[in-house]
Amino acid sequence: MESVNSSISFDKEYIPSPNDPILESMLQQYERVLVESLITSFGLDFIVKDRHGGDVDTIHNVRQIGKDPEMTYKNVLNEKVYKNREKYDYDQYHDRNPLYQATKHNAKKQFQETGEPITDTYTGEKLYFYSKGAAKGKSDKQASIDHVLTAHTIGNDPGRVLAGLSGEGLANSPENLVFTSASLNSSMGATKESAVLVDVEKCIKANPEFSADEQALLRSIAQKKGANGVVDILAIISKGSGLSENVKRKVSDDNQLLVNVAEVVKKSKLEKSDIVALENIGTNSDGKINIYDIIASRNLSSDAKNKIQNVLKEPVDIPRYIELHPELDGRTKAGLMQKYRISVASYETKLRKKYYTSPQFRADLTLAATNVGLRMGVRQALGFVFAEMLFSVKDEFQKLEERQETELKKYLEAIARGINQGYENSKEKYPELFSRFINGAVAGALSSLTTTLCNIFFTTAKNSVRIIRQSYTSLVEAAKVLFINPDDYEFGDRMRAVIKVLSVGASVTVGVLVSDAVAHTPLGSFGKTGDIVQNFCGAFVTGIMSCTLLMYLDRSELMNTLVQRLNDIHTIETELNYYREWAKYFEQYAAQLMQIDLDQFEKEGEAFRAIASRLDDIQTEDELNQTLKQAFASRNLPLPWADFPDFNAFMSNKSAHLVFQ
Repeated sequence: MESVNSSISFDKEYIPSPNDPILESMLQQYERVLVESLITSFGLDFIVKDRHGGDVDTIHNVRQIGKDPEMTYKNVLNEKVYKNREKYDYDQYHDRNPLYQATKHNAKKQFQETGEPITDTYTGEKLYFYSKGAAKGKSDKQASIDHVLTAHTIGNDPGRVLAGLSGEGLANSPENLVFTSASLNSSMGATKESAVLVDVEKCIKANPEFSADEQALLRSIAQKKGANGVVDILAIISKGSGLSENVKRKVSDDNQLLVNVAEVVKKSKLEKSDIVALENIGTNSDGKINIYDIIASRNLSSDAKNKIQNVLKEPVDIPRYIELHPELDGRTKAGLMQKYRISVASYETKLRKKYYTSPQFRADLTLAATNVGLRMGVRQALGFVFAEMLFSVKDEFQKLEERQETELKKYLEAIARGINQGYENSKEKYPELFSRFINGAVAGALSSLTTTLCNIFFTTAKNSVRIIRQSYTSLVEAAKVLFINPDDYEFGDRMRAVIKVLSVGASVTVGVLVSDAVAHTPLGSFGKTGDIVQNFCGAFVTGIMSCTLLMYLDRSELMNTLVQRLNDIHTIETELNYYREWAKYFEQYAAQLMQIDLDQFEKEGEAFRAIASRLDDIQTEDELNQTLKQAFASRNLPLPWADFPDFNAFMSNKSAHLVFQ
């Protein structure tokens, strides 16, 4: 993984012997890479803050806020904008909206001028614009304008607010504003649910004190009023005949459907007596009342209670409408869903195009990638520094052991010296330290970009983000070995080095998964102790897997054979290595030449040229013999036969050796 590069360079000259004890060989060979991997992956992971859903707000994620308890806004400004948005106003999306009115007016005018009927978007039937008197009993033929994706949904959509688009314009766009029959439109408008839906089975599980009869009644309400065991809380509180008041109160308290009195009064147009009765119930500090207290009140009229409940209800979208109306024929259901998909696709395309091309998103994306990249770079560099310190301390301990020191003071001093020496070593190895930082920064930035891309479509959990980070760290290191090849490996050795990088990265990923699995067991639920257990298990699994895989890659006869075969393949790297070797020879020769005295070298060269010139003019052997003797004398070179009377005497001596110096 992060430190696999050190393991690759560390074992470059290492040739594993099958006769060595495997455990000892493994620990000696991979001690540094494992220690550094564990330091960075588990000891320094706090430096990088992984967040549920990544580091950048996406349209998908902001819609999960309130549904997913772990989901939050990443940018506080986006959260502030949503909280301060204009409240949904029914009239602004309907009767007072120019687009809505123009669409309805133009369709009616065309019908009156041409007499051509309008096609029902959902059913394909012919529709007409009847006068009010003539429309009685013909609602299935009367044209009525409808929002495919409800105006209420669009008005309160966090994704729409994040994109900064007008809800009124989107709701009344041609793709979302259609005509259907008045009867179908009325039915769709009448189908509403409160802001709080109750999962009956979860409610029963959370309240074991409910009797068997009460549990059966709750399930009966869910079966009649809801779908999939989920029911409108108002159906339980106001229509749950047979349920005790204690059960209704408990369900209401658990789900906390609170009514804003001022808003309800404004929207429901209550009588003065009902307003007084409502205010007398008593509100909390935010001016809100629990819905149960309203429904249970004896001073409020039934009409007032119905109006208040209607205000609290929200219109449902087409999929939920179909789910709540199984009596619809297949043709109508198919038509509803077909148009709904088209409208939603158009709506989502507009949001994504606006938000994901906006300066705000680019700024958040750049900031997040830079932040994670810098943190990852620091994490990698610190891991390298701490590893240097650790091994320096280990060396100091080995010196004490050789001297058989037993005093605690000596060991404490050794630790201090080791830490200081490790720090100095890391500074001297600045290029490698800088390389670690760059690799970590690149991996962090890429992981942040990938996480954001994933969160456009689905939510990534914290551990998923962490795995993406670890994977990118391995990929960046593998790409460096594969394409840059800083250690000049031959083709086969380079492939093995890449596999080593990926294998250690995979080991760390498995370690993260094991750590996450332990977190969901009783062992992981003991506060700080649980965190320690998680990290230990993850580190243990990572260490075992890394050792096993790396040792196999070095010891395996099959792997070594394959590497040798790949090394025999003639590649451009073969040529480069050949020229690199010759470059080293030239460097060595140049270094030797640099040690020569040039003035003396020129004098000697001139002397040899003069001797060569005289030799060219020699006509007889005596002249040649005399010239050569003079050359020896001028250069102070001893003659091989200097200790003999003459050359013939030297050659007659069988023990003599002719050696020119």
